[in-house]
Amino acid sequence: MTRHLAPINYLAVEINNQPTTQTIPGWAMKLHTSKNIWYDWWHYGGIVREVWLSVKNSIFIRRQQIATLIEGKVAVVRDSLFLENHSEQTLPVRITLKVYSEEGGPAVAAVGQRVSLTPGSQSETLNLHLDPVNLWDFDNPYLYRMEAGLEDAGGRRLDTHVERFGARIVEIRGRGLYLNGQRVRLSGMTRHETSPWEGLAETRGTMKHDYDEMKNLQATLTRPVHYPQNPYILDYCDENGILLIPEIPVWQFSDKQLADPKVIALAEQMMGEMITQDFNHPSIFAWSVCNESATDTRAAKGLSAAVLGAGQPQIITQNPQQRAAGIDLQAHRFSIKSELKVLLHRTPPEVERMDGGRSAAISVSYRLSMTKAETLAVM
Repeated sequence: MTRHLAPINYLAVEINNQPTTQTIPGWAMKLHTSKNIWYDWWHYGGIVREVWLSVKNSIFIRRQQIATLIEGKVAVVRDSLFLENHSEQTLPVRITLKVYSEEGGPAVAAVGQRVSLTPGSQSETLNLHLDPVNLWDFDNPYLYRMEAGLEDAGGRRLDTHVERFGARIVEIRGRGLYLNGQRVRLSGMTRHETSPWEGLAETRGTMKHDYDEMKNLQATLTRPVHYPQNPYILDYCDENGILLIPEIPVWQFSDKQLADPKVIALAEQMMGEMITQDFNHPSIFAWSVCNESATDTRAAKGLSAAVLGAGQPQIITQNPQQRAAGIDLQAHRFSIKSELKVLLHRTPPEVERMDGGRSAAISVSYRLSMTKAETLAVM
Protein backbone atom coordinates (compact mmCIF):
# COMPACT_ATOMS: atom_id res chain seq x y z
CA MET A 1 0.00 0.00 0.00
CA THR A 2 1.41 3.38 -0.95
CA ARG A 3 2.40 5.70 1.91
CA HIS A 4 0.69 8.60 0.15
CA LEU A 5 -2.80 7.40 1.07
CA ALA A 6 -4.72 9.34 3.71
CA PRO A 7 -7.64 8.11 5.86
CA ILE A 8 -10.00 9.62 3.26
CA ASN A 9 -8.93 9.74 -0.40
CA TYR A 10 -10.54 11.12 -3.54
CA LEU A 11 -10.14 9.91 -7.10
CA ALA A 12 -11.05 12.51 -9.70
CA VAL A 13 -11.43 11.80 -13.43
CA GLU A 14 -11.55 14.62 -15.98
CA ILE A 15 -13.21 13.87 -19.31
CA ASN A 16 -13.24 16.15 -22.34
CA ASN A 17 -14.89 15.21 -25.63
CA GLN A 18 -14.20 18.55 -27.28
CA PRO A 19 -12.97 17.92 -30.85
CA THR A 20 -9.71 19.44 -32.06
CA THR A 21 -7.51 19.00 -35.12
CA GLN A 22 -5.52 16.36 -33.22
CA THR A 23 -8.31 14.32 -31.67
CA ILE A 24 -10.01 11.25 -33.09
CA PRO A 25 -12.38 11.07 -35.05
CA GLY A 26 -11.44 13.62 -37.70
CA TRP A 27 -14.72 14.59 -39.36
CA ALA A 28 -15.55 17.40 -36.95
CA MET A 29 -12.58 19.54 -37.90
CA LYS A 30 -13.54 19.35 -41.56
CA LEU A 31 -16.59 21.34 -40.51
CA HIS A 32 -15.01 23.84 -38.13
CA THR A 33 -15.35 26.78 -40.53
CA SER A 34 -19.11 26.22 -40.69
CA LYS A 35 -19.33 26.28 -36.87
CA ASN A 36 -21.63 23.27 -37.15
CA ILE A 37 -19.46 20.45 -35.83
CA TRP A 38 -21.09 17.03 -35.82
CA TYR A 39 -20.55 13.31 -36.34
CA ASP A 40 -22.91 10.78 -37.86
CA TRP A 41 -23.18 9.28 -34.38
CA TRP A 42 -23.58 11.08 -31.07
CA HIS A 43 -20.16 11.76 -29.52
CA TYR A 44 -21.08 11.40 -25.88
CA GLY A 45 -19.08 12.73 -22.98
CA GLY A 46 -18.81 11.29 -19.50
CA ILE A 47 -18.20 7.75 -18.25
CA VAL A 48 -20.57 5.35 -20.00
CA ARG A 49 -19.25 1.96 -18.84
CA GLU A 50 -18.44 0.24 -15.56
CA VAL A 51 -15.56 1.57 -13.47
CA TRP A 52 -13.83 -0.38 -10.72
CA LEU A 53 -10.65 -0.55 -8.66
CA SER A 54 -8.71 -3.81 -8.38
CA VAL A 55 -6.78 -4.66 -5.22
CA LYS A 56 -3.73 -6.82 -5.93
CA ASN A 57 -0.69 -8.19 -4.15
CA SER A 58 2.65 -6.64 -5.03
CA ILE A 59 3.14 -9.58 -7.42
CA PHE A 60 0.40 -10.33 -9.93
CA ILE A 61 -0.57 -11.35 -13.47
CA ARG A 62 -1.35 -8.30 -15.59
CA ARG A 63 -2.78 -10.19 -18.57
CA GLN A 64 -2.58 -13.28 -20.77
CA GLN A 65 -2.13 -13.48 -24.54
CA ILE A 66 -3.24 -16.84 -25.91
CA ALA A 67 -2.52 -18.17 -29.41
CA THR A 68 -3.22 -21.59 -30.92
CA LEU A 69 -1.38 -23.57 -33.58
CA ILE A 70 -3.64 -26.26 -35.02
CA GLU A 71 -2.28 -29.36 -36.74
CA GLY A 72 -4.96 -31.88 -37.60
CA LYS A 73 -6.89 -32.73 -34.44
CA VAL A 74 -4.25 -31.36 -32.06
CA ALA A 75 -3.69 -27.76 -30.99
CA VAL A 76 -0.61 -26.27 -29.37
CA VAL A 77 -1.78 -23.50 -27.05
CA ARG A 78 0.81 -20.81 -26.39
CA ASP A 79 0.05 -18.59 -23.41
CA SER A 80 2.19 -15.51 -22.87
CA LEU A 81 1.77 -14.20 -19.34
CA PHE A 82 2.65 -10.63 -18.48
CA LEU A 83 3.76 -10.48 -14.85
CA GLU A 84 4.52 -7.61 -12.51
CA ASN A 85 6.65 -7.49 -9.37
CA HIS A 86 6.24 -4.28 -7.39
CA SER A 87 8.47 -5.40 -4.53
CA GLU A 88 12.13 -4.45 -4.33
CA GLN A 89 13.61 -7.95 -4.61
CA THR A 90 13.76 -10.88 -7.01
CA LEU A 91 11.39 -13.60 -5.88
CA PRO A 92 11.01 -17.26 -6.88
CA VAL A 93 7.47 -18.02 -8.07
CA ARG A 94 5.63 -20.86 -9.77
CA ILE A 95 3.31 -20.32 -12.73
CA THR A 96 0.47 -22.79 -13.26
CA LEU A 97 -1.79 -23.10 -16.27
CA LYS A 98 -4.95 -25.20 -16.48
CA VAL A 99 -7.31 -25.45 -19.45
CA TYR A 100 -10.94 -26.38 -18.85
CA SER A 101 -13.53 -27.37 -21.45
CA GLU A 102 -16.87 -25.60 -21.68
CA GLU A 103 -18.57 -28.73 -20.33
CA GLY A 104 -16.75 -28.30 -17.02
CA GLY A 105 -15.09 -31.10 -15.09
CA PRO A 106 -11.36 -31.58 -14.50
CA ALA A 107 -8.71 -29.72 -16.50
CA VAL A 108 -8.11 -31.10 -20.00
CA ALA A 109 -4.52 -29.78 -20.03
CA ALA A 110 -2.16 -28.43 -17.38
CA VAL A 111 1.44 -27.25 -17.04
CA GLY A 112 3.61 -25.54 -14.43
CA GLN A 113 6.91 -23.69 -14.44
CA ARG A 114 9.15 -22.06 -11.82
CA VAL A 115 10.67 -18.68 -12.63
CA SER A 116 12.54 -15.89 -10.88
CA LEU A 117 10.50 -12.72 -10.93
CA THR A 118 12.66 -9.60 -10.94
CA PRO A 119 11.34 -6.19 -9.87
CA GLY A 120 9.33 -4.58 -12.64
CA SER A 121 7.56 -6.28 -15.54
CA GLN A 122 8.39 -9.44 -17.43
CA SER A 123 6.67 -12.01 -19.60
CA GLU A 124 6.82 -15.79 -19.59
CA THR A 125 5.42 -18.13 -22.25
CA LEU A 126 4.17 -21.66 -21.58
CA ASN A 127 2.80 -24.23 -24.03
CA LEU A 128 0.04 -26.79 -23.59
CA HIS A 129 -1.50 -29.39 -25.93
CA LEU A 130 -5.19 -30.03 -26.60
CA ASP A 131 -5.68 -33.52 -28.04
CA PRO A 132 -8.23 -33.69 -29.51
CA VAL A 133 -9.11 -30.04 -29.92
CA ASN A 134 -12.66 -28.72 -30.35
CA LEU A 135 -12.71 -25.96 -32.94
CA TRP A 136 -14.61 -22.68 -32.73
CA ASP A 137 -16.98 -22.00 -35.61
CA PHE A 138 -20.34 -20.42 -36.45
CA ASP A 139 -22.53 -23.38 -35.50
CA ASN A 140 -20.42 -24.65 -32.62
CA PRO A 141 -18.56 -21.71 -31.03
CA TYR A 142 -16.58 -23.89 -28.63
CA LEU A 143 -14.79 -22.00 -25.85
CA TYR A 144 -12.05 -23.08 -23.48
CA ARG A 145 -11.19 -21.46 -20.16
CA MET A 146 -7.55 -20.80 -19.28
CA GLU A 147 -6.82 -20.41 -15.57
CA ALA A 148 -3.38 -18.97 -14.82
CA GLY A 149 -2.07 -19.05 -11.29
CA LEU A 150 0.91 -17.51 -9.53
CA GLU A 151 2.32 -19.07 -6.33
CA ASP A 152 5.18 -18.12 -4.02
CA ALA A 153 7.95 -20.52 -2.99
CA GLY A 154 5.77 -21.90 -0.20
CA GLY A 155 2.85 -22.70 -2.51
CA ARG A 156 0.70 -19.75 -1.38
CA ARG A 157 -1.51 -18.45 -4.16
CA LEU A 158 -0.58 -14.88 -5.05
CA ASP A 159 -2.89 -14.27 -7.99
CA THR A 160 -5.29 -15.97 -10.39
CA HIS A 161 -6.15 -14.75 -13.86
CA VAL A 162 -8.84 -16.35 -16.05
CA GLU A 163 -9.40 -15.91 -19.79
CA ARG A 164 -11.56 -17.65 -22.37
CA PHE A 165 -10.26 -18.56 -25.81
CA GLY A 166 -11.17 -20.56 -28.86
CA ALA A 167 -9.19 -22.56 -31.41
CA ARG A 168 -9.88 -21.82 -35.07
CA ILE A 169 -8.13 -21.36 -38.42
CA VAL A 170 -9.02 -18.28 -40.47
CA GLU A 171 -7.65 -18.10 -44.01
CA ILE A 172 -8.11 -15.94 -47.07
CA ARG A 173 -7.72 -17.80 -50.35
CA GLY A 174 -8.22 -15.70 -53.45
CA ARG A 175 -11.48 -13.85 -52.82
CA GLY A 176 -12.85 -16.32 -50.28
CA LEU A 177 -12.60 -16.54 -46.52
CA TYR A 178 -12.22 -19.99 -44.98
CA LEU A 179 -13.00 -20.94 -41.39
CA ASN A 180 -11.44 -24.23 -40.30
CA GLY A 181 -10.92 -25.21 -43.93
CA GLN A 182 -14.50 -24.50 -45.03
CA ARG A 183 -15.33 -21.58 -47.30
CA VAL A 184 -17.91 -19.39 -45.59
CA ARG A 185 -20.41 -16.86 -46.87
CA LEU A 186 -20.06 -13.64 -44.94
CA SER A 187 -23.31 -11.82 -44.30
CA GLY A 188 -23.94 -9.19 -41.69
CA MET A 189 -24.09 -5.52 -40.85
CA THR A 190 -22.47 -2.77 -38.86
CA ARG A 191 -23.89 -1.51 -35.57
CA HIS A 192 -23.27 1.55 -33.46
CA GLU A 193 -23.17 1.04 -29.72
CA THR A 194 -26.07 3.35 -29.02
CA SER A 195 -29.82 3.28 -28.51
CA PRO A 196 -32.59 5.95 -28.45
CA TRP A 197 -33.35 5.29 -24.79
CA GLU A 198 -29.91 4.58 -23.31
CA GLY A 199 -27.47 6.35 -25.59
CA LEU A 200 -23.95 4.97 -25.38
CA ALA A 201 -24.54 3.67 -21.83
CA GLU A 202 -26.39 0.64 -23.15
CA THR A 203 -27.54 -2.10 -20.82
CA ARG A 204 -26.80 -5.74 -21.56
CA GLY A 205 -30.47 -6.32 -22.34
CA THR A 206 -30.36 -3.80 -25.19
CA MET A 207 -27.14 -5.21 -26.60
CA LYS A 208 -28.43 -8.78 -26.36
CA HIS A 209 -31.69 -7.83 -28.08
CA ASP A 210 -29.90 -6.39 -31.11
CA TYR A 211 -27.36 -9.19 -31.41
CA ASP A 212 -30.04 -11.85 -30.97
CA GLU A 213 -31.76 -10.30 -33.98
CA MET A 214 -28.48 -10.37 -35.92
CA LYS A 215 -28.05 -14.05 -35.13
CA ASN A 216 -31.65 -14.79 -36.12
CA LEU A 217 -30.93 -13.08 -39.44
CA GLN A 218 -28.05 -15.56 -39.96
CA ALA A 219 -25.38 -12.87 -39.56
CA THR A 220 -21.87 -14.31 -39.58
CA LEU A 221 -19.94 -11.03 -39.55
CA THR A 222 -20.29 -7.59 -38.04
CA ARG A 223 -18.07 -4.56 -37.95
CA PRO A 224 -19.01 -2.78 -34.71
CA VAL A 225 -18.37 0.89 -35.50
CA HIS A 226 -16.48 3.17 -35.01
CA TYR A 227 -14.74 2.50 -31.70
CA PRO A 228 -13.83 -0.35 -29.30
CA GLN A 229 -16.99 -2.03 -28.05
CA ASN A 230 -18.43 -3.00 -24.70
CA PRO A 231 -16.82 -6.29 -23.54
CA TYR A 232 -20.29 -7.86 -23.42
CA ILE A 233 -20.58 -7.58 -27.22
CA LEU A 234 -17.28 -9.38 -27.73
CA ASP A 235 -18.33 -12.11 -25.29
CA TYR A 236 -21.68 -12.49 -27.05
CA CYS A 237 -20.01 -12.99 -30.43
CA ASP A 238 -17.55 -15.48 -28.89
CA GLU A 239 -20.46 -17.47 -27.45
CA ASN A 240 -22.74 -17.30 -30.48
CA GLY A 241 -20.38 -17.65 -33.44
CA ILE A 242 -20.23 -14.21 -35.07
CA LEU A 243 -17.00 -12.87 -36.57
CA LEU A 244 -15.94 -9.36 -35.61
CA ILE A 245 -13.83 -6.57 -37.10
CA PRO A 246 -13.40 -4.04 -34.27
CA GLU A 247 -11.97 -0.68 -35.19
CA ILE A 248 -10.50 2.50 -33.78
CA PRO A 249 -12.27 5.78 -34.59
CA VAL A 250 -9.91 6.98 -37.33
CA TRP A 251 -12.89 8.17 -39.35
CA GLN A 252 -13.18 10.88 -42.02
CA PHE A 253 -9.58 12.09 -41.83
CA SER A 254 -8.02 14.26 -44.47
CA ASP A 255 -4.53 13.76 -45.87
CA LYS A 256 -3.26 16.62 -43.70
CA GLN A 257 -4.76 15.14 -40.54
CA LEU A 258 -3.36 11.67 -41.30
CA ALA A 259 0.10 13.20 -41.60
CA ASP A 260 -0.08 14.83 -38.15
CA PRO A 261 2.36 13.04 -35.78
CA LYS A 262 0.02 13.59 -32.83
CA VAL A 263 -2.87 11.95 -34.69
CA ILE A 264 -0.66 9.00 -35.65
CA ALA A 265 0.57 8.64 -32.06
CA LEU A 266 -3.00 8.65 -30.73
CA ALA A 267 -4.15 6.12 -33.33
CA GLU A 268 -1.18 3.90 -32.50
CA GLN A 269 -2.04 4.10 -28.81
CA MET A 270 -5.70 3.26 -29.49
CA MET A 271 -4.85 0.28 -31.69
CA GLY A 272 -2.30 -1.06 -29.22
CA GLU A 273 -4.73 -0.77 -26.30
CA MET A 274 -7.56 -2.41 -28.27
CA ILE A 275 -5.45 -5.38 -29.39
CA THR A 276 -3.98 -5.80 -25.91
CA GLN A 277 -7.41 -5.80 -24.32
CA ASP A 278 -9.28 -7.95 -26.83
CA PHE A 279 -6.62 -10.27 -28.27
CA ASN A 280 -8.03 -13.52 -26.83
CA HIS A 281 -11.53 -13.27 -28.36
CA PRO A 282 -11.88 -15.98 -31.06
CA SER A 283 -14.66 -13.99 -32.74
CA ILE A 284 -12.15 -11.26 -33.70
CA PHE A 285 -10.31 -12.09 -36.91
CA ALA A 286 -9.37 -8.59 -38.09
CA TRP A 287 -8.71 -5.07 -36.86
CA SER A 288 -10.01 -2.05 -38.76
CA VAL A 289 -7.32 0.65 -38.91
CA CYS A 290 -9.30 3.48 -40.48
CA ASN A 291 -12.56 4.21 -42.27
CA GLU A 292 -13.71 6.66 -44.95
CA SER A 293 -10.43 8.57 -44.85
CA ALA A 294 -7.86 9.62 -47.43
CA THR A 295 -6.37 6.13 -47.66
CA ASP A 296 -4.96 6.67 -51.16
CA THR A 297 -2.31 9.07 -49.84
CA ARG A 298 1.25 8.80 -48.61
CA ALA A 299 0.07 9.90 -45.16
CA ALA A 300 -2.28 6.93 -44.95
CA LYS A 301 0.61 4.61 -45.77
CA GLY A 302 2.52 6.00 -42.80
CA LEU A 303 -0.54 5.72 -40.57
CA SER A 304 -1.08 2.07 -41.49
CA ALA A 305 2.54 1.16 -40.84
CA ALA A 306 2.59 2.97 -37.49
CA VAL A 307 -0.79 1.75 -36.24
CA LEU A 308 -0.25 -1.84 -37.31
CA GLY A 309 3.12 -1.67 -35.62
CA ALA A 310 1.28 -0.97 -32.38
CA GLY A 311 -0.23 -4.44 -32.68
CA GLN A 312 3.09 -6.05 -33.67
CA PRO A 313 1.80 -7.20 -37.07
CA GLN A 314 3.36 -10.04 -38.96
CA ILE A 315 2.48 -10.97 -42.51
CA ILE A 316 2.38 -14.75 -42.56
CA THR A 317 1.42 -15.68 -46.11
CA GLN A 318 3.24 -15.81 -49.41
CA ASN A 319 1.28 -15.49 -52.62
CA PRO A 320 1.81 -13.73 -55.98
CA GLN A 321 -1.31 -11.67 -55.29
CA GLN A 322 0.49 -10.08 -52.37
CA ARG A 323 3.01 -8.58 -54.75
CA ALA A 324 0.12 -7.23 -56.80
CA ALA A 325 -1.21 -5.67 -53.60
CA GLY A 326 2.09 -3.90 -53.04
CA ILE A 327 3.18 -5.81 -49.93
CA ASP A 328 6.89 -6.38 -49.37
CA LEU A 329 7.25 -9.42 -47.10
CA GLN A 330 10.92 -8.85 -46.34
CA ALA A 331 10.71 -5.18 -45.38
CA HIS A 332 7.14 -5.41 -44.02
CA ARG A 333 6.25 -2.25 -45.92
CA PHE A 334 2.62 -1.39 -46.48
CA SER A 335 1.52 0.28 -49.71
CA ILE A 336 -1.90 1.86 -50.03
CA LYS A 337 -2.78 1.53 -53.72
CA SER A 338 -6.53 1.03 -53.61
CA GLU A 339 -9.53 2.01 -51.59
CA LEU A 340 -9.46 -1.24 -49.65
CA LYS A 341 -6.32 -2.98 -48.48
CA VAL A 342 -6.20 -6.16 -46.46
CA LEU A 343 -2.99 -6.82 -44.50
CA LEU A 344 -2.56 -10.27 -43.04
CA HIS A 345 -0.85 -10.40 -39.67
CA ARG A 346 -0.59 -12.27 -36.42
CA THR A 347 0.43 -11.01 -33.00
CA PRO A 348 2.66 -11.45 -31.08
CA PRO A 349 5.61 -11.39 -33.54
CA GLU A 350 7.21 -14.59 -32.24
CA VAL A 351 4.12 -16.55 -33.35
CA GLU A 352 4.91 -17.23 -36.98
CA ARG A 353 2.78 -19.87 -38.69
CA MET A 354 -0.52 -19.79 -36.83
CA ASP A 355 -2.75 -20.77 -39.77
CA GLY A 356 -2.29 -24.52 -39.49
CA GLY A 357 0.43 -24.59 -42.14
CA ARG A 358 -1.84 -23.41 -44.92
CA SER A 359 -1.13 -20.42 -47.13
CA ALA A 360 -3.71 -17.70 -47.48
CA ALA A 361 -4.07 -15.30 -50.38
CA ILE A 362 -4.72 -11.62 -50.56
CA SER A 363 -6.54 -9.76 -53.29
CA VAL A 364 -6.83 -6.06 -54.01
CA SER A 365 -10.41 -6.61 -55.17
CA TYR A 366 -11.36 -8.59 -52.05
CA ARG A 367 -14.62 -7.55 -50.39
CA LEU A 368 -16.01 -8.28 -46.91
CA SER A 369 -19.28 -6.31 -47.00
CA MET A 370 -17.34 -3.21 -45.97
CA THR A 371 -17.54 0.38 -47.07
CA LYS A 372 -14.82 1.83 -49.27
CA ALA A 373 -11.59 3.36 -48.06
CA GLU A 374 -10.98 1.10 -45.11
CA THR A 375 -7.66 -0.35 -44.06
CA LEU A 376 -7.86 -3.75 -42.43
CA ALA A 377 -5.51 -6.07 -40.60
CA VAL A 378 -6.53 -9.72 -40.55
CA MET A 379 -5.48 -12.08 -37.75
